[in-house]
Amino acid sequence: MRLASIDILRALTMVLMIWVNDFWTLSNVPKWLMHATANEDYLGFSDIIFPLFLFIVGLSIPFAVKNRMDKGKSKSSIAVHILIRSFSLLLIGFYLMNYEVAFDKGILIGKDFWTILMTLAIVLVWVDWEKTSTPKKYHPHFRVLGTVLLIFLAIIYKGGATGQDWMQVHWWGILGLIGWAYLSNSLFFFVFQGKSDRNSSSLDTVQYIMCPLSTGNGGRA
Repeated sequence: MRLASIDILRALTMVLMIWVNDFWTLSNVPKWLMHATANEDYLGFSDIIFPLFLFIVGLSIPFAVKNRMDKGKSKSSIAVHILIRSFSLLLIGFYLMNYEVAFDKGILIGKDFWTILMTLAIVLVWVDWEKTSTPKKYHPHFRVLGTVLLIFLAIIYKGGATGQDWMQVHWWGILGLIGWAYLSNSLFFFVFQGKSDRNSSSLDTVQYIMCPLSTGNGGRA
């Protein structure tokens, strides 16, 4: 199921994401377009783009779940799909986040080639090969190769100022944050859909839990 309105909003948001992410390469950018700093009490235009993308994620969840149910998918298979997709986003975000603090001289193959192999591994594991013209017999081999690459990259990784650190969670990265948002909202909708008498109190409970998390650590995600 595709809704043109959601697809158009998602496309516009992606264009804006690319645009605002390039501001650091430019000079004399108006302040209202930039991210607000941690000690400034306002939102710049750049600060609303990622929340807009998360809004689209939440907007799409009911349609995606309903679409799978209409295809006859069981509740257990939908729950497994949600967990696998969430884990995938968290894992990719974890690798991308550690790339940011990788120590080039400490990595056996260098940071740049490490990044290229990471990208290749992500493609091998998560591309929906069934929708490509690649012979089906190769699909499992691609995913196994990608998994082995990810393990190899984790083994040789060195991070930090002097290469003293191994891969760890500094923050979850953009994809990781999307993964947590997708997981929590998908499971909430999946559990409470059609139970309008419980939705209000359940939503209040979730908000009470989420607010301290979002405002903790100085308001940083």
